[in-house]
Amino acid sequence: MSFSHKQEDDFFRTVVGTDIIEKCIEWINSNLDPNNVFDDQTLKDYVQSNFNPEDVFKHSELQQWADDNL
Repeated sequence: MSFSHKQEDDFFRTVVGTDIIEKCIEWINSNLDPNNVFDDQTLKDYVQSNFNPEDVFKHSELQQWADDNL
């Protein structure tokens, strides 16, 4: 049996929906930790590129770390 492109599109929209990627992202976000989705290097690269230490740690925590690691 062969289906036309329109029939396949109609089937997909009706059965699966057009927002499948959004639903997948929502499910992953609700059910998985970032380390279950991304490898350690990807997570490290993302954090280094998008955050400053001050975005993650309090000043007192950074000072304590500096004092402990000098």
